[in-house]
Amino acid sequence: MVPSFRNDVLSIQDPNNNKDPDEDNFFLQWQTLFTGLLLSEKMYVNPKSYCHAFKDWEGNRVNVVE
Repeated sequence: MVPSFRNDVLSIQDPNNNKDPDEDNFFLQWQTLFTGLLLSEKMYVNPKSYCHAFKDWEGNRVNVVE
């Protein structure tokens, strides 16, 4: 809903330099989520991969249901 923010997020190069596997790369999943929202004709995009990549300070996966 904020095109300038979306464009800024999509224009940033991956700060992790592809050190993490794709499914655990939070930034890559964030960009994938924004790309899906931009290019899809659907009203929504499934955020499962984005939520799966979200981790706490110790690197443990966060239970997004809590």
